[in-house]
Amino acid sequence: MEKLDKQMVHQVWQRVQQPSENKLPNLLPVLSGLRQEAALYTQMIKTRKTTNLQPLLNQVTSHIACVKGMMVINGVHAEQFSPPPPHLESIQASLCRAYVNALGRLTEYESRTLDSSFGAVFRVLAAETRNALRTLTQIIGNIQ
Repeated sequence: MEKLDKQMVHQVWQRVQQPSENKLPNLLPVLSGLRQEAALYTQMIKTRKTTNLQPLLNQVTSHIACVKGMMVINGVHAEQFSPPPPHLESIQASLCRAYVNALGRLTEYESRTLDSSFGAVFRVLAAETRNALRTLTQIIGNIQ
């Protein structure tokens, strides 16, 4: 294995340590919405024993980790906070609120699919969110 020139190593590290020129627009609102949605699903699973929501909670938790990872790569660290617990309401109202939240998240993901760094990631997140919306629609339809 050949030795790397110290100057070249220095130049590579200079580029790595520079802030990214392709900063993502602020993802904190997306992260906040995801955390609220996770809290809503957690509450419904615990208080109403609604186990068919567990895959949706797992998906939202995965999206939280993904968004936080993109933020860290871009040099933004999300502060840790817990969203306030959702107020108790009927399961149908809670599911409708979750649907509206997921629909807003889908719109946000789709608006970011052209990003040069993370566009492919946002396309996957959008596809998963579309599936979650279908699942929520089915669950809401079964309650009525």
